[in-house]
Amino acid sequence: MKELFRYKGVRIKPSMRFLVAYFILGITMGAFVLAFFLMYHLTKTVEMNSYVVRSLVVGCILALMLNAVLTPFIRFKLLVYQRVAKMIYIGRYYLIDNVAVVSMFNNKHKMRRKVVYYPKLYVIAKRRKIQLEIQLDGSKFHDKFKNLSAELEDMFSGDLHSVYTRNSYMVYDLRLGFKNDRISIEQTAPIGYAIALMKDFMWNVAKSPNALIVGGIGGGKTFFLFTLVINLLKMGAKVSIYDVKRSALSSLSDVIPGVFTEAEHIIKDMKATSEAMIERYKSIRKRSDYQAGKDFTYYKIKPVVLVMDEFVALQQSLDKNQKLEFDKYLRQISLMGREAGYLMILTTQRPDAKFMPADVRDQLSLRVALGSMSDEGYRMAFGSVDKTFLSFEGEKGRGYCFMDGVTTRVRSFYSPHVPSDYDFRSEIAKLTDTAAAAWAHEAPSAKEAVETVDEAMPRTRIREVILEEDK
Repeated sequence: MKELFRYKGVRIKPSMRFLVAYFILGITMGAFVLAFFLMYHLTKTVEMNSYVVRSLVVGCILALMLNAVLTPFIRFKLLVYQRVAKMIYIGRYYLIDNVAVVSMFNNKHKMRRKVVYYPKLYVIAKRRKIQLEIQLDGSKFHDKFKNLSAELEDMFSGDLHSVYTRNSYMVYDLRLGFKNDRISIEQTAPIGYAIALMKDFMWNVAKSPNALIVGGIGGGKTFFLFTLVINLLKMGAKVSIYDVKRSALSSLSDVIPGVFTEAEHIIKDMKATSEAMIERYKSIRKRSDYQAGKDFTYYKIKPVVLVMDEFVALQQSLDKNQKLEFDKYLRQISLMGREAGYLMILTTQRPDAKFMPADVRDQLSLRVALGSMSDEGYRMAFGSVDKTFLSFEGEKGRGYCFMDGVTTRVRSFYSPHVPSDYDFRSEIAKLTDTAAAAWAHEAPSAKEAVETVDEAMPRTRIREVILEEDK
């Protein structure tokens, strides 16, 4: 009974495919009627010809004014209803048949084509949300009504937030205007273990560990990666950066510890990280406040993050033995690291199953694709999804994302805006002491700390680690 009286929205009817024209025509006719009425009472002594001319002029002015004032307030809803009605009409999601009609004058039967079936379709249209409910009634269009996702996203240039069934109705919930949710890099400061990526969209590294960032040249991938690194350092995380191509991230080697560009040093750091992860598990289980099922956040432990820039290039730089060792540690950290707070961020211009094991790819909770990519690239990043991906040529920082447990479908994404005068190196340099402290805290011993960071850690920072460990 409660479902019977639930508001589902405005029911779409066949005539609504001309709704905007009907609305403007109705306003115009009303304006002319009002004009003739007013002029009749205000100019009773005027000749008929003059009265008609004046009424027409006033009617035109009133029609223009009323349409200009009223249409903007309701135009969005009218267009939504009209587009949905046109979708039903153009897609032929209705049935027409010859029906016998009795004439009012001669009581004879005439055959007339008439709509004998039109789906029960309801729409709720708000400024940034469109909800469409269509009844699944077992008609010949039953399966089609369950697969309107791509059509609706293309029609309204939005993203499906959710798709579900409710009491024999298929419900499509679309969200619009994601560009308005874009934030600046100053608004990304971490809160606990979460980093703000957009308004009402945060990456909690504990709940959704491991990330994949893909995108071509000019898509904004590097700026987004720098943004994540800055916020992870602010969070107090120990960050290791692997950059075999010696691109932008490698320039941080004289600013913070943990930047590696040589394959042998990367393997060495991964081994040390894997062993430290096992040791952390052991130390957690020895704690007096240990509770089964609790992760590192419960014990207020800082995360350890491996940032692998250009993951495919990194894989290609390894020889056969190094690759076997690398894959072993990669799997260990990705499959076992969540509870202990060990996670990874992988970046590449194009994801390739040849270089990324399936079991590792399945552990990547956050996936972001920036800039324009091929259909194959999107498929490798997000899997096979019912979505039409648009081209974002020249729009830096725009793309798509998916996060396990947060988004139910791939959605539009805008990376935090970075001002043209923003200096990443100087901002990261302010966090040098924080980064060094994180490395010192995670090092099992002073000697091992020096060996682990031998390539990338500045000498002054190595001395600080030794002194701190000797205390």
